[in-house]
Amino acid sequence: MSGIPLRFILALLLALGCGPALAQRWNIDSSVETRATLTNNANYDVGAQSEGDLIFNVRPAVRFAREGSRLRVAGAASLDALWYVDGVQTNRVLPQANILANLEA
Repeated sequence: MSGIPLRFILALLLALGCGPALAQRWNIDSSVETRATLTNNANYDVGAQSEGDLIFNVRPAVRFAREGSRLRVAGAASLDALWYVDGVQTNRVLPQANILANLEA
C-alpha cells in the first residue's frame, strides 16, 4: 500500500463496523497445510549440477468475514514457508493477503 499501514486500515474498519449494531459476528476459519518433498532436483538453476534435498513447506492461513448493516469485510491471509534441510536453496517465508471491504454511509 502507498504509505498507509495495514494496521491502521484494519483498526479503522473495525471501528467503523462496531457501532451500535454489535450483533454481527466475525466468521473466522484457520488452517495449516504441510508438505514434505524429497527430491534429487532441488537446485534448479540453469547449468547447475542437480542436488537432492528434503523440502518442508508449511502454510498457516486464516480466512475471515463479517457482514453488518453498513460494513462488509472479507479476506484471507497466509504465510508460505519453505525450508530446505540441506540448504540447497535459501529458506523463505512468503506472506500473502487479500482483503475486501465495503462501507455504506
